[in-house]
Amino acid sequence: MHTSRNQSSRRGFSGRLPSSLGCNPFPAAALILAGGKSERMGRDKSMLLVDGRPMIEQICTQLRPHFERLLISANDPRKYAFLNIETVPDKIPGEGSLMGIASALGASEHDLNLVVACDIPHVDMAVVERLMLEAKGHDGAVPLSGAGHIEPLFAVYRKRMLGALNATLRAGKRKISDALDQCNIKYVALAGGESLRNLNTPEEYANFVAQRRENE
Repeated sequence: MHTSRNQSSRRGFSGRLPSSLGCNPFPAAALILAGGKSERMGRDKSMLLVDGRPMIEQICTQLRPHFERLLISANDPRKYAFLNIETVPDKIPGEGSLMGIASALGASEHDLNLVVACDIPHVDMAVVERLMLEAKGHDGAVPLSGAGHIEPLFAVYRKRMLGALNATLRAGKRKISDALDQCNIKYVALAGGESLRNLNTPEEYANFVAQRRENE
């Protein structure tokens, strides 16, 4: 299949948005990627403190009410044991985010899966809801930033994408975009008030913490 860059449990998603309309979670899983090397940050991003708690804990706390299941993609289960969430190791360590997504997607029992990197401290549920809705009729839904860059580490992927992900890995490719090009993806332009702020450097982390304090 070809990628369509339009802007706009194996249980299916009806197109309704239960997390905003009531207390029921999405019939979906959330997969938190925590296996990166954090080279630009210089230390483990997932354990950076946000309001006194590790960033990955903050992310899980935001996601837990909205999803039927959470999984953590990481190769050190002991590090994240305090979260009481199943950790899925990479089938082949050291192969990057694409391997992490493929391994976690393979462990998920759900058709719809939200993938979230562990360096996004604030989960914009309005964006999540849009992605869940836009994924209907597609293999997945991936945000497009204002500059037109794709955001594959904050996206919705269906279980059936696993074949394309594994095929890409077997071909020796590691770019997520190479796998997306084999799938029917809906690219969703972010609205003016929507953002996916991730923290990659010590400066970005310091600025984020400072802004949090100013807003208290």
